[in-house]
Amino acid sequence: MVMNNGGIRSLVATGLVLREQAPGGSKQRVTLLHVRDGRESQDTRTEHTRRQAEHVGLTRIVELKMEHLYGEGRLPDGGAMGTLAASQTLLAGLATARRMQAQRLVWPASLDGDAAAIAAMTERLMLTEQLAKLELGEQGTPSLETPLLEMTDPQVIELGVSMGMGKLWGLAWSCAGGGPQACGVCVGCRRRRQALEAGGIVEGEAPGKRSRRAG
Repeated sequence: MVMNNGGIRSLVATGLVLREQAPGGSKQRVTLLHVRDGRESQDTRTEHTRRQAEHVGLTRIVELKMEHLYGEGRLPDGGAMGTLAASQTLLAGLATARRMQAQRLVWPASLDGDAAAIAAMTERLMLTEQLAKLELGEQGTPSLETPLLEMTDPQVIELGVSMGMGKLWGLAWSCAGGGPQACGVCVGCRRRRQALEAGGIVEGEAPGKRSRRAG
Protein backbone atom coordinates (compact mmCIF):
# COMPACT_ATOMS: atom_id res chain seq x y z
CA MET A 1 0.00 0.00 0.00
CA VAL A 2 1.35 3.40 -1.02
CA MET A 3 0.26 6.68 0.56
CA ASN A 4 -0.46 9.07 -2.29
CA ASN A 5 -1.47 12.73 -1.96
CA GLY A 6 -1.26 13.51 -5.66
CA GLY A 7 2.19 15.13 -5.44
CA ILE A 8 5.53 14.54 -7.09
CA ARG A 9 6.91 12.36 -4.30
CA SER A 10 3.73 10.27 -4.38
CA LEU A 11 4.16 9.76 -8.11
CA VAL A 12 7.79 8.69 -7.72
CA ALA A 13 7.11 6.39 -4.75
CA THR A 14 4.26 4.72 -6.61
CA GLY A 15 6.59 4.15 -9.55
CA LEU A 16 9.20 2.64 -7.24
CA VAL A 17 6.75 0.14 -5.79
CA LEU A 18 5.47 -0.84 -9.23
CA ARG A 19 9.04 -1.30 -10.45
CA GLU A 20 9.55 -3.87 -7.70
CA GLN A 21 6.71 -6.03 -9.03
CA ALA A 22 7.75 -9.25 -10.72
CA PRO A 23 7.57 -9.13 -14.53
CA GLY A 24 4.03 -9.93 -15.51
CA GLY A 25 2.84 -9.55 -11.92
CA SER A 26 -0.57 -8.09 -11.21
CA LYS A 27 -0.69 -4.38 -10.47
CA GLN A 28 -3.92 -5.03 -8.63
CA ARG A 29 -1.82 -6.04 -5.61
CA VAL A 30 -0.83 -2.39 -5.20
CA THR A 31 -3.31 -0.10 -3.44
CA LEU A 32 -3.05 3.68 -3.14
CA LEU A 33 -4.07 5.25 0.16
CA HIS A 34 -5.24 8.84 -0.20
CA VAL A 35 -5.94 11.03 2.84
CA ARG A 36 -8.35 13.93 2.52
CA ASP A 37 -6.84 16.12 5.21
CA GLY A 38 -8.88 19.31 5.04
CA ARG A 39 -6.34 21.47 3.22
CA GLU A 40 -7.55 23.92 0.59
CA SER A 41 -5.95 21.79 -2.11
CA GLN A 42 -7.55 18.49 -1.07
CA ASP A 43 -10.02 18.24 -3.99
CA THR A 44 -7.27 18.98 -6.52
CA ARG A 45 -4.94 16.51 -4.83
CA THR A 46 -7.64 13.83 -4.91
CA GLU A 47 -8.05 14.47 -8.64
CA HIS A 48 -4.31 14.13 -9.24
CA THR A 49 -4.10 10.95 -7.18
CA ARG A 50 -6.75 9.46 -9.44
CA ARG A 51 -4.90 10.66 -12.54
CA GLN A 52 -1.69 9.03 -11.34
CA ALA A 53 -3.50 5.77 -10.61
CA GLU A 54 -5.14 5.79 -14.03
CA HIS A 55 -1.85 6.49 -15.80
CA VAL A 56 -0.01 3.57 -14.18
CA GLY A 57 -2.97 1.20 -14.42
CA LEU A 58 -4.00 1.00 -10.77
CA THR A 59 -7.67 0.66 -9.89
CA ARG A 60 -7.65 0.42 -6.11
CA ILE A 61 -7.65 3.73 -4.21
CA VAL A 62 -8.69 3.85 -0.57
CA GLU A 63 -9.67 7.29 0.72
CA LEU A 64 -9.46 8.28 4.39
CA LYS A 65 -11.51 11.27 5.47
CA MET A 66 -9.42 13.18 8.00
CA GLU A 67 -10.47 16.76 7.30
CA HIS A 68 -9.95 17.65 10.94
CA LEU A 69 -6.18 17.63 10.42
CA TYR A 70 -5.99 20.91 8.50
CA GLY A 71 -9.58 22.11 8.66
CA GLU A 72 -10.49 25.74 8.97
CA GLY A 73 -10.03 27.56 12.25
CA ARG A 74 -7.55 27.28 15.09
CA LEU A 75 -6.95 24.89 17.94
CA PRO A 76 -8.43 25.84 21.34
CA ASP A 77 -5.04 27.14 22.48
CA GLY A 78 -4.70 29.27 19.36
CA GLY A 79 -2.28 26.93 17.63
CA ALA A 80 -2.41 26.22 13.92
CA MET A 81 -4.30 23.24 12.58
CA GLY A 82 -2.06 20.36 11.52
CA THR A 83 -0.65 19.54 14.96
CA LEU A 84 0.39 15.87 15.03
CA ALA A 85 -0.96 15.50 11.49
CA ALA A 86 1.86 13.21 10.35
CA SER A 87 1.52 10.93 13.38
CA GLN A 88 -2.25 10.70 13.04
CA THR A 89 -2.00 10.03 9.33
CA LEU A 90 0.60 7.30 9.72
CA LEU A 91 -1.29 5.52 12.48
CA ALA A 92 -4.50 5.62 10.44
CA GLY A 93 -2.53 4.43 7.43
CA LEU A 94 -1.05 1.48 9.30
CA ALA A 95 -4.48 0.52 10.62
CA THR A 96 -5.91 0.69 7.10
CA ALA A 97 -3.03 -1.34 5.67
CA ARG A 98 -3.68 -3.98 8.34
CA ARG A 99 -7.39 -4.05 7.47
CA MET A 100 -6.53 -4.43 3.78
CA GLN A 101 -4.03 -7.20 4.66
CA ALA A 102 -1.15 -5.20 3.17
CA GLN A 103 2.29 -6.22 4.40
CA ARG A 104 3.74 -2.73 4.20
CA LEU A 105 2.83 0.93 4.05
CA VAL A 106 5.01 3.18 1.88
CA TRP A 107 5.07 6.85 2.91
CA PRO A 108 6.69 9.10 0.25
CA ALA A 109 8.00 11.74 2.65
CA SER A 110 11.17 13.61 1.73
CA LEU A 111 12.91 16.33 3.74
CA ASP A 112 15.25 17.65 1.05
CA GLY A 113 18.41 16.40 2.75
CA ASP A 114 17.86 18.27 6.05
CA ALA A 115 19.88 16.06 8.42
CA ALA A 116 18.29 17.34 11.63
CA ALA A 117 14.78 16.99 10.24
CA ILE A 118 15.55 13.50 8.94
CA ALA A 119 16.85 12.41 12.35
CA ALA A 120 13.77 13.79 14.10
CA MET A 121 11.44 12.15 11.60
CA THR A 122 13.25 8.82 11.85
CA GLU A 123 12.71 8.87 15.61
CA ARG A 124 9.05 9.74 15.12
CA LEU A 125 8.63 6.87 12.68
CA MET A 126 10.16 4.40 15.14
CA LEU A 127 7.84 5.59 17.92
CA THR A 128 4.83 5.44 15.60
CA GLU A 129 5.63 1.84 14.65
CA GLN A 130 6.07 0.91 18.30
CA LEU A 131 2.69 2.41 19.17
CA ALA A 132 1.05 0.58 16.26
CA LYS A 133 2.58 -2.70 17.41
CA LEU A 134 1.10 -2.21 20.87
CA GLU A 135 -2.34 -2.02 19.26
CA LEU A 136 -1.98 -4.43 16.35
CA GLY A 137 0.62 -6.84 17.66
CA GLU A 138 4.19 -7.46 16.52
CA GLN A 139 3.17 -9.82 13.72
CA GLY A 140 0.06 -7.93 12.67
CA THR A 141 1.64 -4.53 12.07
CA PRO A 142 2.56 -3.72 8.45
CA SER A 143 6.08 -2.39 7.99
CA LEU A 144 6.43 1.36 7.50
CA GLU A 145 8.77 2.29 4.66
CA THR A 146 10.06 5.70 3.59
CA PRO A 147 12.24 5.15 0.49
CA LEU A 148 12.58 8.88 -0.30
CA LEU A 149 13.18 10.21 3.20
CA GLU A 150 16.90 10.91 2.92
CA MET A 151 16.81 12.17 -0.66
CA THR A 152 17.07 15.79 -1.68
CA ASP A 153 14.32 17.15 -3.90
CA PRO A 154 16.55 17.09 -7.03
CA GLN A 155 17.42 13.47 -6.25
CA VAL A 156 13.72 12.60 -6.13
CA ILE A 157 13.29 14.23 -9.54
CA GLU A 158 16.34 12.38 -10.86
CA LEU A 159 14.91 9.08 -9.63
CA GLY A 160 11.61 9.84 -11.33
CA VAL A 161 13.38 10.64 -14.58
CA SER A 162 15.30 7.34 -14.36
CA MET A 163 11.93 5.56 -14.23
CA GLY A 164 10.63 7.34 -17.32
CA MET A 165 8.67 10.08 -15.55
CA GLY A 166 10.47 13.01 -17.11
CA LYS A 167 7.33 14.26 -18.85
CA LEU A 168 4.77 13.20 -16.25
CA TRP A 169 5.09 16.00 -13.71
CA GLY A 170 1.75 17.42 -14.86
CA LEU A 171 0.15 14.42 -13.15
CA ALA A 172 1.30 15.81 -9.79
CA TRP A 173 0.06 18.80 -7.79
CA SER A 174 2.31 20.77 -5.44
CA CYS A 175 0.44 24.02 -4.78
CA ALA A 176 -1.10 24.77 -1.40
CA GLY A 177 -4.06 26.28 -3.25
CA GLY A 178 -6.87 24.40 -4.88
CA GLY A 179 -6.32 25.59 -8.42
CA PRO A 180 -7.24 25.54 -11.20
CA GLN A 181 -3.86 27.22 -11.62
CA ALA A 182 -0.91 26.87 -9.28
CA CYS A 183 -0.08 30.09 -7.43
CA GLY A 184 3.66 29.82 -8.08
CA VAL A 185 4.63 31.48 -4.79
CA CYS A 186 3.67 29.09 -1.97
CA VAL A 187 6.22 26.78 -0.34
CA GLY A 188 5.05 23.81 -2.41
CA CYS A 189 5.29 25.68 -5.71
CA ARG A 190 8.73 27.11 -4.91
CA ARG A 191 10.05 23.75 -3.76
CA ARG A 192 8.79 22.11 -6.93
CA ARG A 193 10.25 24.76 -9.22
CA GLN A 194 13.66 24.67 -7.52
CA ALA A 195 13.83 20.87 -7.69
CA LEU A 196 12.91 20.73 -11.36
CA GLU A 197 15.24 23.58 -12.29
CA ALA A 198 18.11 21.88 -10.44
CA GLY A 199 17.59 18.89 -12.69
CA GLY A 200 17.29 21.00 -15.83
CA ILE A 201 13.68 19.89 -16.23
CA VAL A 202 11.12 21.89 -18.18
CA GLU A 203 7.59 20.80 -17.41
CA GLY A 204 5.56 19.52 -20.33
CA GLU A 205 2.07 18.19 -20.63
CA ALA A 206 0.67 15.18 -18.85
CA PRO A 207 -0.57 12.52 -21.26
CA GLY A 208 -4.04 13.58 -22.38
CA LYS A 209 -4.05 16.57 -20.02
CA ARG A 210 -2.69 20.07 -20.32
CA SER A 211 -0.05 20.76 -17.70
CA ARG A 212 -1.11 23.13 -14.93
CA ARG A 213 2.50 23.77 -13.93
CA ALA A 214 1.52 22.55 -10.50
CA GLY A 215 2.85 20.02 -8.11
